[in-house]
Formats: sequence, C-alpha cells, structure tokens
Amino acid sequence: MNQVSSIVLPIDPNNKALRFIDERISRDNYRGHWSSQHNRYTMDKLRTTLKLLNRYAPNKDLMKIRTTDISKRPKNNNDELQYANFCNDVKRVTKIGTQDAMRKNLFPDWHRMSFIERYDANRDLIDPLNSNKQKVQYVAISERGLKLIKNSDRLDQYYIYSKGINRLLQGYIDVLFNLLEHYEDHLDYISIYEFMFFLDVKIDGKESLSLIEEYRKLSEKKRDKVINTLTKKLHPQRFIGNKLVKRDFGNWKNKVQQIFYLLDQTIYFNTPSNDKLTLNQGKSINKPTMKRSPKQKTEYFEQHNIKKEFGFELHHVVPFSWAESDKDRKLLDHWKNMTYIDGTSHNKITQQGNDYIIMCANKNNIVLKKEDNSDHQTLIYKENIKYNTKHKQTMLDHNKKVCRQIVT
Repeated sequence: MNQVSSIVLPIDPNNKALRFIDERISRDNYRGHWSSQHNRYTMDKLRTTLKLLNRYAPNKDLMKIRTTDISKRPKNNNDELQYANFCNDVKRVTKIGTQDAMRKNLFPDWHRMSFIERYDANRDLIDPLNSNKQKVQYVAISERGLKLIKNSDRLDQYYIYSKGINRLLQGYIDVLFNLLEHYEDHLDYISIYEFMFFLDVKIDGKESLSLIEEYRKLSEKKRDKVINTLTKKLHPQRFIGNKLVKRDFGNWKNKVQQIFYLLDQTIYFNTPSNDKLTLNQGKSINKPTMKRSPKQKTEYFEQHNIKKEFGFELHHVVPFSWAESDKDRKLLDHWKNMTYIDGTSHNKITQQGNDYIIMCANKNNIVLKKEDNSDHQTLIYKENIKYNTKHKQTMLDHNKKVCRQIVT
C-alpha cells in the first residue's frame, strides 16, 4: 500500500467527519503541527533541572553542550565536561536527562516554552521554532526560567509552567477553552481520538466543534470500527516509501498522548483515565477552578451597548492563558481585555498562536499587533469589530497596563 485512499468513509458514506479523517490522513502532516518531543517531564523535574542549570551556569551564563551522540563519540571534549557533569546531576536527581536526551529532546521543548535559551557557535540566539537550521552549541537559563525557580508560590509556579506549555502548543490552550466552555454549544469533554482526528493548530475551533459533533452521531459500534480500521491500515509496513509516505496510527496516538500528558499538568485541564480532556473543576489542591467569567462577557455587551451577532466572536486580546498569577488572570478575564470581532479575523489570530496582543487605534479601527511587531490585523470598525467608541481609550489604556505587567 503506497498511498492513502478512502479508508473510513465506507463505514458511513454520509458522515462528514469520516470524510475529513480520510482527507487528513492523506496529508504529509496528518499527525498535526504540534512541536512537543516524546518526553515525560513534570514541572518539578523541570524546576530541579533549571536550578541545576543556574548553579552550573549562573547569571544566565552560556554553557557549552555536546553536539555529537555518545554512541558516535563516547568521550566528552574538555569544553563539554561542565555539560556532562550537569546532565549526570540531573539524571541522578530526576531520573531523566542523559546527555543525548537533554540536548535532542528536553532542551528543544524547554526552549519553545521560553524557560531556556539556545545559542549557535557564534553565541547568537537561535529561533526556538527553527532550530534545525542552526547547530546548537550553547544553552542558558532564561528570564522566565529564573522566574519559575525563584517563585515560591505553588499556584504561581503552575501558572508560569502552564504559560510555557501554551507556548509549546502554539497558543492552543485558548482554542481548547473555546471548545470546552466558550461556545454556546460547547463540549463537556474531548476524547483522545477526537483530539487526534479533528484538532490541530491549523484547524479552526468552530470547524473542530462541528466535526466532533458529526463524529458523535455515529453509533458506538461504528466509532469502534473506525478505530479498529485505522489501527490495522495505518501501519508503516503497509506503505512503500519514506516517512512522508508512511502512516503510523500508533505513533500518531503517542503524539496526542504526549499532548494530553502536558495539558493535564496545566492549571486549566484534567485528563481523566488519560483518554478524555476536560476543564479543570478545582478538584486538585493545586488546581483551583479555571473558568472564564460569564459576568465579564455580559459586561462587555452592556458596556458597549451591542447585541450578539451571528458570525462574530468575543475575543480576549491578551489570551487568558498568558496569566502567571491569579492577579494576572483577573486583568485578562476582564471586559476591557475583550473585543467582539468577526469569525474570519478571529480564525486568523488563533491560527497564528493568539499573539496579536498589542492594541492600537487608527481612527475608530482597531489594530492588533504581534508581540514582536512582525505582523498585524486591522479590524475595521463595524465591519470586523463591534464596540462603543467612547470606550476606545479605556481599552487602549488597559491593554498597555496588561502588556506592561504580563507580556514579557
């Protein structure tokens, strides 16, 4: 079998969700655009590792790392001994982090989470999302990493760690919030297979919701047949060619299990029995209930004297998931941090990682800029955004306050 054909649609030819699954597995990136490695770390193991990194390379000093697998070069060069000792200490205390695993698996995740920084041979900072194009030679703890290890409040630690996971998942936590809470026809849970088939950073949340609802119209017997069929037919040995051509259901599921493992560690979600994702209901001593305030949503419409309109979405300018404390959360979950924008603009923002967080005004039009000013979205008054212009300055001032306090 050297190409993907219609695999699950014959189970129910009229079901749009099955048609989507067949279309998805025909793509090279069928497993999704998630960037996490297959690692099993916890916040406490990360904090321990960062503390050791700060001990071996204090004050954000750069530490030289090995650049070759131990199997190819068993002995460390002299300038790699500091790194070797660091990894040995991490392994002894946390039971994770060999020299190879640290540089190839753990460091890439933690760099994307903004807890460390990696540098090339010229000591130039490497882009965490494009590190394959540059050879990593040095590593250092970042400001956010220092913040995580120096903060003594357990709840704040979880907030900071959760923000890092959100960065790793390209801002997807807020999309999950919409699916599990915000939409009027929101879901009570998302199963691991629904996550596999219908969620991705490149898929609009409303489309995901529609597909999940369509999938749930299938009988339990048919859904079981979908899983059994994919398990059998998406096996690497059934495909001829390189990795882009082959399909691997087990590997795909492992990738989503890793995402569930990470999401379960955030302050926002739980994964009961590891096969369903739900909103955190505050059942853990470390996890207070995490729901966005319906009062603030209502307040937005009252303050702006507007009514709900088909095709528009209430949008948090600086995402709810960027909070690093309860104080931050109250600033973000406030009507002054919200805009009522059209669905197309909302989709563009969410599919770009939800980082259009700097608010400016061009007359009555609102401009949302990326944190690094690399791009912007212009929301035309009354066409793309609905708001009362008398609150324009209030919204701009609140955005400046939020960005000054939270966006770092």
